[in-house]
Amino acid sequence: MGRWGPDNPTAPVTAKTADNYIVLVTGGSFAYGSSVASSKGYLEDQLRTLPPLKDKKIIVHAVAVGGYKQPQQLLALSYFLSLGAHFDLILNIDGFNEVALPESENISKKVNLFFPWMWRMRVGSIDDSEMLVNLAKIELVKEQRKDTAQLFSAFPVRYSVISNLFWLLYDQHAELKVRKKYEQGELLSISRP
Repeated sequence: MGRWGPDNPTAPVTAKTADNYIVLVTGGSFAYGSSVASSKGYLEDQLRTLPPLKDKKIIVHAVAVGGYKQPQQLLALSYFLSLGAHFDLILNIDGFNEVALPESENISKKVNLFFPWMWRMRVGSIDDSEMLVNLAKIELVKEQRKDTAQLFSAFPVRYSVISNLFWLLYDQHAELKVRKKYEQGELLSISRP
């Protein structure tokens, strides 16, 4: 993940010209997945159907990040504006995280409901050894999935239908194992599968 969101290694500061139209997309994982990740170019194509924008160069900056909830989007927008960013359109797609996350992630763990997702794990020390063990097990399974995928991608195994079936079954089992660890340990992660 880039410093400014999944697809942004640099701050979304683009010089405004007469030929461009700059869009900022903020929100959580739904905002990222629905507006950018799952449909590259869709947003630009839809905006280009508007007569004033048909000849413009449309630049989309997606700073949506899984688990983001207000006021994080507002703070991010304020920060980018303070850096001199200009946006012609700001799409803030939120609502689910604001409703769903405070109770399970914050209030039940005695954390202020306005604090970001995973706040108790992002700051201070984690003194819950069971949580640390679960996190380590999850990371181990993720590494094993990566290593196994590389192994089955190598020549000549990648051309074998049976080998690919074994890999698929293993990968699905490993993914299920990780999901169960998250649910059992009440763990949530930005990199959750």
